[in-house]
Amino acid sequence: NQLAEIGSADVPQFLEAVKSATVFSRVAPLQKLHIVDALIRLGHFVA
Repeated sequence: NQLAEIGSADVPQFLEAVKSATVFSRVAPLQKLHIVDALIRLGHFVA
């Protein structure tokens, strides 16, 4: 899992990984929160 390897501490690299990903699978609730936060930072609308 690319996002798990990066971790959310390295923000620029995490944002790039989220931007380039198409599908997120088998993620923990905390990882989902970090992904949603990253998508919002990237200008996406998240519901």
